[in-house]
Amino acid sequence: MILLGRTLINEEHIAIIVRDGLVHSKATVILKNASQFEVECSLDEYAEAIRSCFGFAFANEVNTKAQIFEFFSDKEISQINDLASEGFLYIAKDSNGQVFAYYEKPRKRSASWEVAGEGLTAKRVKGTFDVLSFDDDEPSYLPMLLWGRADE
Repeated sequence: MILLGRTLINEEHIAIIVRDGLVHSKATVILKNASQFEVECSLDEYAEAIRSCFGFAFANEVNTKAQIFEFFSDKEISQINDLASEGFLYIAKDSNGQVFAYYEKPRKRSASWEVAGEGLTAKRVKGTFDVLSFDDDEPSYLPMLLWGRADE
């Protein structure tokens, strides 16, 4: 658990914590299931939460997209962009560590994520995508990862 401002958060569910510039006193916490909420906190509390949760200090306070991409390798960022341009909306990791992208929101099964339907509904994605885990309650929503939009 990490303390951000006066809010205690289970870091296992956090995908990213962002702050809109140096002046504002709020941080947005984006969870792995694509939900988000704001927390009142100082810049020092924000930096400590980033260090505690992710093991490193933030480099670019103002650029939210750069902060989100700190969690992915350059290759993974390229793959995420390619998947979004192909129309995929979700990405998730199965229990065996394989990562798949989905056009529709998949449901979690005992060892994998599945979509009901016919035809091509999923695409295998190469890479480890360490920020993803089969322990996630929901798949990650690509527009949230790329543009901070939660308009499912």
